[in-house]
Amino acid sequence: MAVSKDAADDMMRVLSIYDARLLPMSPPAEGEAAGEAYGCDEREVEEQEQEEEAFAAAEDVIRRCNSSSSSSATGGGGGATSTPSGRCMLELLTRLLSKMDEKSCLYDDAGLKHIFLMNNLYYIVQKVMDSPLRELLGDDWIRRHRGQIRQYETGYLRASWITVLSVLRDDGGSAAPTVKDKARSFNAAFEELYRNQTAWKVIDPQLREELRIAVSERLIPAYRSFLSRPRPQTGSSSGSRHSASKHVKYTLEDLEDYMLDFFEGVQKFVK
Repeated sequence: MAVSKDAADDMMRVLSIYDARLLPMSPPAEGEAAGEAYGCDEREVEEQEQEEEAFAAAEDVIRRCNSSSSSSATGGGGGATSTPSGRCMLELLTRLLSKMDEKSCLYDDAGLKHIFLMNNLYYIVQKVMDSPLRELLGDDWIRRHRGQIRQYETGYLRASWITVLSVLRDDGGSAAPTVKDKARSFNAAFEELYRNQTAWKVIDPQLREELRIAVSERLIPAYRSFLSRPRPQTGSSSGSRHSASKHVKYTLEDLEDYMLDFFEGVQKFVK
């Protein structure tokens, strides 16, 4: 289907609006508060206006596509590609997602890159689900892109947490790091993640909670296993056990409480 010049221009206007919306997820500039850089409060009204303008423009794209293709046969079979407006909207979303991928490459931190992709794709999918676009694009489109969100979540977990979780593993053998060394390494790694990722903003409350749960489901059992592992019994056993315990700073409850601060867009430090 050929898209009219006016419809194509409107497509690019929609993309420009969404392009602007992607920017608040940029990392904080030097000297800028994390919450400000992530657009927590002051940008909410502006983002709402952008959102409304973008979807009004999208509806206008559909109307123009239908108008320019009114003499064409739409064919059967259902789905997004069975109507001129559906094909037009797919082109729009394909361009939008391509721009989103391009912007994600600006992030050096792989974990933050996946948070950026998750935030924006989740937003797009929710808007499709809550609008007439759901009927236009079809449930298959929604299922595929919700699956993509889960892939971004997996990518985030691997990028951000695999090193922390590997510290907690029982390596076995006499050459394995001591409990004290493992505890120190875990403390340092967790505190760095806490400092960085409390400043990251996951905008949607449901997505934010799902992400915290996904982290906790991996972190808490691994840490519980670490805490329950037998301590060395050789040499000056009393002193060795005391020294190791001294470096175990956090209880399971502590970690569960700290996880509630992740992805709020307000940088915090472990007390």
